[in-house]
Amino acid sequence: MKRKRRALDAAFIEENSIPEPNTGCWLWLKALSPIYAHTLVYHEVTGKRVHRGVHRVSWEIYNGRSVPANMFVLHRCDQPSCVNPDHLFLGTHTENMRDMASKGRGSRIVTKSILDESIVKEIRYGSLKSLRSSELAKKFGCSRPTISLLRNFRTWKDVLNA
Repeated sequence: MKRKRRALDAAFIEENSIPEPNTGCWLWLKALSPIYAHTLVYHEVTGKRVHRGVHRVSWEIYNGRSVPANMFVLHRCDQPSCVNPDHLFLGTHTENMRDMASKGRGSRIVTKSILDESIVKEIRYGSLKSLRSSELAKKFGCSRPTISLLRNFRTWKDVLNA
């Protein structure tokens, strides 16, 4: 028996979400992944079922247009399962990353740098300045490009000779 295709419309969003009274979020009740709420939709061209972020689907339904290329649907409420169109807005990848960082979300990249600020200053301005990058790399157990990048202010940009 073939599955009946359900129209993606405002009623679909509202029937499958529940309002959260304190925040105004509409929390998606269907499929959730560790990252976001999603739904199966039919691809416009192939007709095959595909997973899509339901917040994107909600934004498209309530705004009457597709999300433009290279744009993301961001949450004002910072609740990944929220599909309330009043809480959704468009942004670029950069804006999405800034929004994530300003709200203290996302993965924390933990670096185990061999170098520290004092070593960087010595390499740039002090007694180690005259040594070749390959010598410094061997001395500190890092790569030659690592030394080259810090000397050219591509990394450790905030460390100045002050």
